[in-house]
Amino acid sequence: DNEYEMRVITDRSRQLQTLTDSIPMFVAYIDRERRFQFANRRFQVIRADVDSIVGSSVDAVFSNEENDQMGDALAQSLDGNRVSVEVRLDALPGRTFLQIFTPDKEDDRTRGVFSVSYDITEFKRREENLTQIAQTDPLTELPNRRSVEHMLAAQVQYQGSLLVIDLDGFKAINDQYGHAAGDEALKAVSGLLQAHCRKNDFAARIGGDEFIMVVMVDVTAAREIAERLLAALKGVPVRYGKIGFYL
Repeated sequence: DNEYEMRVITDRSRQLQTLTDSIPMFVAYIDRERRFQFANRRFQVIRADVDSIVGSSVDAVFSNEENDQMGDALAQSLDGNRVSVEVRLDALPGRTFLQIFTPDKEDDRTRGVFSVSYDITEFKRREENLTQIAQTDPLTELPNRRSVEHMLAAQVQYQGSLLVIDLDGFKAINDQYGHAAGDEALKAVSGLLQAHCRKNDFAARIGGDEFIMVVMVDVTAAREIAERLLAALKGVPVRYGKIGFYL
C-alpha cells in the first residue's frame, strides 16, 4: 500500500511539474521558513539551474531590491492573507509582474504559500495609454480638465498661482473663417503657452477657448507672467490653408 501511495504521489508531482512548466508564469511553493519547496521551469530566467532553487531561501533566490518589493506581501500571506503586489525582476528589465501569494492553510495554521506571478507589462501600458488619452485634449495635446483636477487633487499643499485665459473674439474667428481655422488658432495658443511654461509649470485646455496655466510662483510674480502672456498673445499669426489672420 505504501509503495502504491508513493507511486501516486510521484506521478502527481510529475504531472504538476509538467503542467506548471508549460505555462508562461512563475509558479512556486514557499514554506513557513521562506524556503522554496517547488519551482517551475520559468525560474530559469532567474537561475539557470532551477533544481537548485528548491531548498533555497527566498532571500537567496531574489535580489535585495526584488525582496524589498515582495517582502511585506509574502509576510502577510504567511500570516494567512491572500496578497498581490506588482514587482520588477532584475533578469527582465522593463517588465512588470503581478505576484500573487495565496496561503496554504490547514485549520488555522498556514503551512506555506503558493506563489504565482505573471507578466502584466502590456496591460499596464494599455492602461497608461488609456489614462493618457482620457486626460489629454485631442486637439492641442495639452492636459484637459480631468487631468488638471487629478493633478491639483494630488497636491496636499499647492504653492502656486492659477492663470485663467480665454480668447477674445474666438466666435468671430469661427464664424468668419470656419471651425477648422478656429482649431488652428487654439493650437497656436497652446503652443505659445507651452513655450512660456517653466519647469514645474503646466498649461491645459479646459474647454472651448478656455485655457489655464499653473505657475509655481506667488501672486505678484504670477501677475507679471500674466502680463507677458497677454502681450505675447496679441497679434499671434494663425494660418489655415490660404487663410491668414492674427489673434
